[in-house]
Amino acid sequence: MKAYTPENMRMADKFAIEKLGISGITLMDRAADALYNALSEHLFKNKQFVILCGKGNNGGDGWALAKKLADSFEKVVCISVFGKPATSDAQHFYSMCKSAINSASPIKIIHCQESFNQAEEAINKADIIIDAVFGTGFSGELDKSSSAAKLLELSNAKDIFRLSADVPSGIDALCGRACESTFRADVTVTFAKPKIGMMSYPAYPFCGKIVVADIGIPESVFDSFDSQYEVTDDILVREYIPKRYADSNKGSYGKLLVFAGNENMTGAAHLALSGALRTGVGLVVFASDSYVTDVIKHRLSEPVFMPVSDSDDDTDTLIEYSKKCSAVLIGCGIGTDERTQKRVIRMIKECYCPIILDADGINVISDNINVISEAKNGILLTPHPLEFSRISGKSVSDISKNRIGTAVEFSEKYRCCLLLKGAGTVICDNGKVCINPISCSALSKGGSGDVLSGMIASFTAQGASIYESAVVGAYLHGVAGRKLSEEYSEYGVMPSDIPEKASRVLSELL
Repeated sequence: MKAYTPENMRMADKFAIEKLGISGITLMDRAADALYNALSEHLFKNKQFVILCGKGNNGGDGWALAKKLADSFEKVVCISVFGKPATSDAQHFYSMCKSAINSASPIKIIHCQESFNQAEEAINKADIIIDAVFGTGFSGELDKSSSAAKLLELSNAKDIFRLSADVPSGIDALCGRACESTFRADVTVTFAKPKIGMMSYPAYPFCGKIVVADIGIPESVFDSFDSQYEVTDDILVREYIPKRYADSNKGSYGKLLVFAGNENMTGAAHLALSGALRTGVGLVVFASDSYVTDVIKHRLSEPVFMPVSDSDDDTDTLIEYSKKCSAVLIGCGIGTDERTQKRVIRMIKECYCPIILDADGINVISDNINVISEAKNGILLTPHPLEFSRISGKSVSDISKNRIGTAVEFSEKYRCCLLLKGAGTVICDNGKVCINPISCSALSKGGSGDVLSGMIASFTAQGASIYESAVVGAYLHGVAGRKLSEEYSEYGVMPSDIPEKASRVLSELL
């Protein structure tokens, strides 16, 4: 599924109005219809509807909704957060509401700048609150002492149904940042297309259920933007999954070289190998020291084993062997000593196929991060936020405030594919960005990331690009975690449960 930026949406509105002859008032009226429909299960007599209206077109959607509600219901309170509307289309519906008051309409308008106490009282008596304050126009922070912040916080404190128009107020619809006072919606009706920021964390949970409403802007208008942003769904993932054919053999589905594990981290290697084997790669060759390979031999029958020592000759052997492989996975418990560091740096520079670099593979080069730009045939890094902080030089706090922006900046700087783990996984490469909003606390356990890396490496070995592989792997990983949570709870899921469940999710998708 494609997602769009606030600027894309402004351009789409402008095109629809100026080139297609669809008036802004018509678009606003359709947006109000969509909001009204979202309220269908809550439309009962004697309900008090409170609509928070900003000064822009998002506020105009609120004024248009108020007029529709007033035709059938007796308690409709509009709180004008910043005074009279500033746009002509919003002014049109504001004037309609104001005129209706003079004809015994149930609409009541409160200008909170003149009477905040009345606005507070209305919220306290509300049965339903509709947020139409900022929409896509918000960025930055919201002053906690401002009337807008106080009204949003009062609304959040009410245990009632809350609806947002387009984007919950307080969310940056481009980067996904959410300020402290952000409106917490049960349902968000977003107009025409999803906005990329609302699909990312920390913004995503504030949206509740997201409903994408058609307001009559033709699909061809959005096709012309060629949006770089994607959000994972079944359709996108099916498109990226490598195809399989009856007339095939193990050579048809790639050879994966996995360099993982040490004597204290055999589990990491086992989990990565299991993730790869359960997702379709033709052949897995496992390279590690003889102690680790001996342990794994007793747990897995499928890999080919390549015991290696710390010698430079064995590093030469690994690099030479990569000529026969279609992908290499490096990391997952290899350790971070100096000998390992030298080996990993050489493998990044000299291996002949795409590289997936995870966990210790990332940590061991954190002081030499420029080396990733020297990969011969593409490289994917899969850091969690703390690992990403080490290699990007940004604090975990700054990363969490703008996961999309920081991930894209790093990917462009080092010419690599990046998968930034965490709720709302961000995947970016060569101008393309994908958000995977599927999150599950069951996956917050040591070893889950090793399974994910094995899955991604498997799809890469089968011929998908590292970007496509990361999109597919992250989605299967997330869905598997959710399904396992239904069986074991989010407390009881083991990372070793994930590979088999992911293969079943893959079966359902196909």
